[in-house]
Amino acid sequence: MPSDNAKTPYNAKRRIQFLCFFSIFLIVAATACWFFVAGKIDSAAANLIKLQAAKGSIVECDNRNVRGYPFRFGVFCDKVSYSDDNNDAFLVKAGAFRSAAQFYNPRKIIGELDGPLIIEQASVPQDIKVSWSSMRSSFVAANPLPQRVSVVGKDVLVEQSADAPRITAAGLEGHMRVNGENLDLAGRGQEVSVKNTLAQIENLPPLGLDFDATVKDGAALLASNRLQLRGADIDVRRVGILLSDDQGILLSGPLSVDEAGLVSGKLDVRIIDVDAVFDLIGKSLPNIAPMLSAFAAGQPRSGEKNDEVEMTLTINKSQISLGIIPLGKLQPL
Repeated sequence: MPSDNAKTPYNAKRRIQFLCFFSIFLIVAATACWFFVAGKIDSAAANLIKLQAAKGSIVECDNRNVRGYPFRFGVFCDKVSYSDDNNDAFLVKAGAFRSAAQFYNPRKIIGELDGPLIIEQASVPQDIKVSWSSMRSSFVAANPLPQRVSVVGKDVLVEQSADAPRITAAGLEGHMRVNGENLDLAGRGQEVSVKNTLAQIENLPPLGLDFDATVKDGAALLASNRLQLRGADIDVRRVGILLSDDQGILLSGPLSVDEAGLVSGKLDVRIIDVDAVFDLIGKSLPNIAPMLSAFAAGQPRSGEKNDEVEMTLTINKSQISLGIIPLGKLQPL
């Protein structure tokens, strides 16, 4: 007679069937969720384009679609462009755009853009062309503004016309962070070369560049969809023009931009290895080199090697001067 405590026979077939049906259910549910979220992302992109259009800016994303199934979400475009008739008929257009965000961290978005990028503006007779071997970005999405944005490019070339500056860089990067009501900006350039036969800038070696600054109330400026710094106050913590790690020019100080785009302010200038820096200036800008050298010779030197000079660069309505020596004029921003 069988015992009442006998165990139920193990049914492997039934358990395998259950696991199969459960796996299929998860796949179907995950697929449905992915397409639901993808639809929301596409709708959000369409609403953003409409919002920009209401502000007078036209954003185009040719053949827009959302890809990345099953673990990512990303907006893809065959070509992209941005135009703003409110800012001197400003137009920017580029090649394909690809983006991706992991499903577990959808607010962090990685993007990649194909060149070349063409900048057209009604007041500028020649278009600006920017090309690169790689251009990638990342940003952390938030409402109403992204909290952080970074852009990194490799083998960058900026060119316009035969007599305009031609700029090349092995690497360029820029970073933006919303800091309360302000915007923190930083950037760096590696092996930057500038060629301009009209200005006789032909003898500059590849330079290192970096900057670190804060635009006061810049968050509101960005939210207003203005592409200009007019009316802004800028705290320049550092601008570096470097021949090497221990040679170059450092600038810092406050700047302001008026409603006409003219810049004013005073920047503290620190020149490290004065002889090497002025030798380079003499080769690349021979017209003003003698005046600069004479001015620097009258300044006291400091530093461990007694090879540093500190001066003040004055900018008044975009007119630049070093002491009594005029250096030129900035174009309106």
